[in-house]
Amino acid sequence: MLGAKMLVNFERTPMLRGLPWVAFTFCLSCARPTPPSQPSSPAPTISSSGGPSESVLDEALNLPAHSNSDDAPASGSALTEVKPELTWALFVKAWNDHDAALLNDFRSRHGLVLLDNPGAFVRLSRTVGPAEISALEGHFDRARLKSVRLESELHAGEAPESDCTSDAKGQGTYRASPARLRVKERWQALARYELASPLEIEDLRGSVENAEQNARFAVYDLANHVGFLFGQEGANLVLLAIDAVVPCSA
Repeated sequence: MLGAKMLVNFERTPMLRGLPWVAFTFCLSCARPTPPSQPSSPAPTISSSGGPSESVLDEALNLPAHSNSDDAPASGSALTEVKPELTWALFVKAWNDHDAALLNDFRSRHGLVLLDNPGAFVRLSRTVGPAEISALEGHFDRARLKSVRLESELHAGEAPESDCTSDAKGQGTYRASPARLRVKERWQALARYELASPLEIEDLRGSVENAEQNARFAVYDLANHVGFLFGQEGANLVLLAIDAVVPCSA
């Protein structure tokens, strides 16, 4: 109707005669509805190594984006939304594939604490991160970690404690409390039993305190006698310590 009325008005005006069809077409074009735009879904990102990207790691924390800021505060809601199953699956893939790029995403800015027992006492040492495990010399004690292959499946329940009175060997991979690694207690024992120099003990302090303050959960592989302590630094999910102590071996 609007187009028809405009056509009549144009015919009555000598100066505008010859333009009615232009106006009519213009009005019809204005009345045509514009289809709504469809939001595009972002494509999943893949790292240059072929593994999951940092955004996939952030999904394990339910965080909007990966942050490299050392001062990024950890929100209370994020701390309650850590997903151990997804985190462990990502870590196992990186570990078994010796994927240094993805393992570096789990690197703590305070270093990685390693616990092992070359003798009757537990020894603590520190390395840069999990990617550096492959550079450890030898094949025993902490260096045996180089040949450990992990299983991604987590069994239900807490990891059972080792029973030194039984010949039965532990099997399976379980979640465990961070307290099971006893990182601070074992660090304090270094001075008590003079197992390391004062300088070595002090050098470990920052890593030990970080592991105590930021730990969120642990995973123990009973067959391989190894435990992994995961934590959160700011908005980043990191590996804080590895327990390679072989129980009942002293």
